[in-house]
Amino acid sequence: MYLDPNWRILTVGDGDLSFSLSLNQMLAQTPDAKGLVAASVLDQEEELLAKYQDCAFHELKQQGSEVFTALDITNSETWPESLKGRFDALIFQFPLIPSFTSKEAFEKAGGLTTNLLNRRLLRLYLQHAFSFFLDPNGAQLALISSKDLKPYSQWDLECGIHLDLEHQGQPVQLLGMRPFLQSDFDGYRIRNVDRDKQIRGTKGTTYYWSVKPAASYPDQQLIEQLNPPTHPVGEPVSEHYCNWCKTGPFASAEDRQGHLESRRHSNMQALDDDWRTFLKSVSDI
Repeated sequence: MYLDPNWRILTVGDGDLSFSLSLNQMLAQTPDAKGLVAASVLDQEEELLAKYQDCAFHELKQQGSEVFTALDITNSETWPESLKGRFDALIFQFPLIPSFTSKEAFEKAGGLTTNLLNRRLLRLYLQHAFSFFLDPNGAQLALISSKDLKPYSQWDLECGIHLDLEHQGQPVQLLGMRPFLQSDFDGYRIRNVDRDKQIRGTKGTTYYWSVKPAASYPDQQLIEQLNPPTHPVGEPVSEHYCNWCKTGPFASAEDRQGHLESRRHSNMQALDDDWRTFLKSVSDI
């Protein structure tokens, strides 16, 4: 993960706050760094402290960082006005809405699948990052770290999440990606959703979005650190490679057609069809 020590950063949905604490300590070790780290979690303060016995809430406070509890990135009613336009970068680490545990939970979610709910969460995060939290005169970056395995790999972050997404007439664009290494962040604990249990680190990727295109992005040092997108938005399958299935290069047109007809690809196509249908059915996302 490439981070400029002068960025003003807000972490979103940071579980036990260990990632925010690690970032804060990294900045403190960087000479002349002018950046800051503010942290946010979805839980109420009481829930946070009860859930995680070793959360970093008090430690961050002691170090002078702001911590915002009960902040739901999908719900503007939970956003303090003091956060509007304050940041250069937002970071959302391994977001996940878990699978349903009951029919009642499915019905409460409006009948949407967990795949659609996760895609909707990530799209709303991007939408609200640019419309509310990011400084229009700053770096204007929204980052998501995601795992390279199911169900994360079924959300099509590279080609589908930001499909037709705009901010003030400017398309939200994926600048590129970098491998995420948990070992770079001392003390960062990746948790199970809603449980005080650490999970083993796994291969992951951090994605960088902006409304400033890569070719003219002011910080070309950042662009040089990123692997550029392999496929255009909305076009996950090229003549030679399938970004959904990480398959290719195809040896021939017949090889490509055989992959398109495979069960694995057909499942991904069905998820994409559902997503595009969902986007057409809503006007606020």
